[in-house]
Amino acid sequence: LEAHERYIDSLKIVMADMPMSDTIAMYALYDELINAYAHFNLDSLVAYADLASGFATGTGNLVLAEHYRINKIHAIPLLGHTYEAIAIIDTTDVNDIYPENRAEFLKEAWAASLSIFSMYSLKGVNSDYLVRFVAVSRHLSDILPATDPFYPVVKSVLQYGDGNFTQAVATATAATENMSMSDECYNELVRVLSLYEYSRNNFDQWRYMLALSSILEIRSLLLDGESL
Repeated sequence: LEAHERYIDSLKIVMADMPMSDTIAMYALYDELINAYAHFNLDSLVAYADLASGFATGTGNLVLAEHYRINKIHAIPLLGHTYEAIAIIDTTDVNDIYPENRAEFLKEAWAASLSIFSMYSLKGVNSDYLVRFVAVSRHLSDILPATDPFYPVVKSVLQYGDGNFTQAVATATAATENMSMSDECYNELVRVLSLYEYSRNNFDQWRYMLALSSILEIRSLLLDGESL
C-alpha cells in the first residue's frame, strides 16, 4: 500500500510541474492517476475523473472528456449513490455516445449493475436488479466481439438470466480454466459464479467463491472489492 501511495504522490509531483499546454503528457498523467486510484480510493478516482473531463473539454477533445466521465460510473454505487448510478445508466442512450466509448460505457454500467444487484440481494435474489443487470449484459454482448476476454462473462450472465443455471456455470467455469488468475476478467467470473451459487442456496460453494474473490482482490489491491 505504501509503495502504491508513493507512486501516486510521484505522479502528482510530475503533474504539478507539467505545462498545461502539453496536453498529451497531461492526458497520460490523468490516465495514470485514474488507474492508480481505481479500486484504491474511489473518492479520488471520481475527483480526478472530473478534473480530467474538464481538462479535455477545455482543450476541445470531447471524446476524451466523455471517456473520463464514463471512467467513474462503476464507483458511484460503491460510494453509496445507487440511484444516481441507476439514473445515469437508464437515461443514457448508447447511440448518443461516441462510438469509441460505447463498449467502455457498457462495461462500466455492467460493473455498476453487478454491484447494485449484489448489494440488494443480501436476503435473496432481487429480481428487479437482476433484470437490469441482464439487460446491460445483453447490450454489452451485442457490441463485444466473441474474442473479447469479457465476452464469456456476459454470455454466462445472459444464460443465467434466461434460467439456464447449468449452462451459465459451465460457461463461466470454462472461461476461468483458459485464463490466468491475474487476468482482469477472472475475478468478474468468480463474482458471477458466487452469485449463481448464492441464488441456488449452495452456500458452501458460495463461501468458497467469495473467499477466492477476496484473495484475488487483495492481490490486485482492489480495496473496494465487495468480497472483502
